[in-house]
Amino acid sequence: APLEAIADAHSVYTSCFIRRYDILRTGNGNMGRKAHPLAARIKKMMQKDEDVGKIAQATPVMIARAMELFLQRLCVNATEIATARKAKTLTTSHLKAYVASDELMDFLQDTVSKAPDLPPEGEPEQPKPKRQRCASPFSRKLQWSAL
Repeated sequence: APLEAIADAHSVYTSCFIRRYDILRTGNGNMGRKAHPLAARIKKMMQKDEDVGKIAQATPVMIARAMELFLQRLCVNATEIATARKAKTLTTSHLKAYVASDELMDFLQDTVSKAPDLPPEGEPEQPKPKRQRCASPFSRKLQWSAL
């Protein structure tokens, strides 16, 4: 059920984002604004590099769209792995399993190497042990000593 909620939220987000993107791209009410919500931020990041000269207006928009498609692929496929294993939560282990299974994602191997591996298929995922709270000086009653 939680993964279905994530998928529903993703589809709502995607449909709203696509509608907003189409409105901005077509120019309806778009007086001089960028064609993608992240285009200005991406352009600033690109301009921080001294080797980059002028940037065409379409370049940050294309980079933003490519990044959006990349993240969508990563999330959807990692969610499929989590759903197949009947997991309730998408974890870094699921992302690591997807990166290991797809040749196109080889460049992320170093990034996900520190994430724990998924347990074998037959074993249930063990929950993390709960952390114990440390005693806070404010939680104890103050004891006043006689002066």
